[in-house]
Amino acid sequence: MKTFQELFNTAYRGLASQGFNRSISHRVTETGGEADTCAYRGDAGRRCAVGWLMPDEHYNAAFEGSGIRLAEQGSHYEQLLERILDAIDAPHTEETVHFLDSLQGCHDRVCSAEDCKAALIEFANAYNLTLPALEMEDA
Repeated sequence: MKTFQELFNTAYRGLASQGFNRSISHRVTETGGEADTCAYRGDAGRRCAVGWLMPDEHYNAAFEGSGIRLAEQGSHYEQLLERILDAIDAPHTEETVHFLDSLQGCHDRVCSAEDCKAALIEFANAYNLTLPALEMEDA
């Protein structure tokens, strides 16, 4: 099982690789309208914080549309939450669910890349985590 620091490092580095921009998926709604929604796997290859924790071989499109807290609230969602926790190799505890929900919120509940980065720094401080080093790309 991965530690909170390991999970955070993976999510932070993944979000940094996309400029801390949100993972959005453009979808057609049930009523035929259109909507942009947060996505574990979004357009242009982006991922949300928790999406970066899921290896491709464990990702399932059924995860989409269900945030961590929503997945905790209903019978079919409980099964989904279990699958998400399995996919990211995280302990199946309430503490983990709270951690992941808060991490997801750093990305899903902000409007700008700058706000996302600031939220991740605040999150790291709240959980006593350190920001991971980022590899510098050649210019």
